[in-house]
Formats: sequence, structure tokens, C-alpha cells
Amino acid sequence: MKGLSKGFWAVSVVFLGVCFLLGAGPGLTKAVAEDKVYDNKDVGFSVSYPSDWLDDKLLTGEVLRVHKPNEYKIPVLTVSITDMKEGTKLEEAPDAWVASVKAANPGTDRYKVSDKEMFKLADGTPAYAYIVKWNWSDGVTKLFSTVVTSFKGKKSISVTATNVMGGETPADVLMKMCRTLKFH
Repeated sequence: MKGLSKGFWAVSVVFLGVCFLLGAGPGLTKAVAEDKVYDNKDVGFSVSYPSDWLDDKLLTGEVLRVHKPNEYKIPVLTVSITDMKEGTKLEEAPDAWVASVKAANPGTDRYKVSDKEMFKLADGTPAYAYIVKWNWSDGVTKLFSTVVTSFKGKKSISVTATNVMGGETPADVLMKMCRTLKFH
């Protein structure tokens, strides 16, 4: 029994040493890259996203479009700015978002808004977070979009991250990205 105990401790010490070297050894750990920051000086806000994401061609109303590096260009993060109509309420943001996506992508359908939450950005500005599940125009591809919308002056700013249902980047990770919206 005593021999087994000494052997156990010897193996434990070696195991811990290897774990330490693998975890703390120079060049053996993956470096964590800093996020990129999109800064819109015209309206006065910024949004952060992973540094390895690639720029993509802007669509109407967008000021930023980046995607995870892969052949499908998804998940995708977009920032759009629109002029607000007089008297627009933040609670109306999900309906306005769905209407704009339908108009830009004919044939898309089955929009379902969920997980709505009113919250305040770091600077105290009210914002609205929500998730929209919807079908692409091919009738087969199921998507979800995490969205944060806020108002500044007479502008509505929406940060949207879209992915396929069941994709490797889950909604909570994409929503964190959307919530990096900051006004300055």
C-alpha cells in the first residue's frame, strides 16, 4: 500500500508539472487577439467585434458589415443607421427591424421575435435587445438574428448579428457582440 501511495504522488507531481508547462509555457498557449472597434464619428458611437472577422460589402443603410472568416460569410455582424420618424418609440424597434429585412429580402418569412429586453447601455442610453428567428427566401434555411437598437438624436442605430439555427456561434455570444454598442 505504501508503494502505491508513493507511486500515486509521483505520478500526480509529474501530471501537475506537465499541466503547468502546457498551460503556462511560452508559445504553447493560443494568444487572445483584441477585438476590433468600429467607431462612427458622425453619430458618435462604437461597436466591437472579433479581430479575425472580415469586412464585407455594405448593403443599403449599413455602415458596417463583417463576417466570421468562412465560405458562407456567416455569422455576420451589421450596423445600420436609419432616420427616425417623429414619435417613434424604442419598443417599436423589433417591428421596424422585421419590416426592413422583409423589404430588403423578398421571400423571407416566418419572423418570430423573442427575448425582448429593455436595458441601458454603459452610458445610460436606453436600448432594446431582442432575437428574431426567420426563414431565408429559399424556404429551407432557418436563421436567427440578435439585435440591439438604440436612438441618438433623430437616428436609430441597430447592431445585428445573424447566424443559421444550430450554427457553432450561439445567440448569447452574438448578443454580447451586439451589446458592445457605446455612445460617446
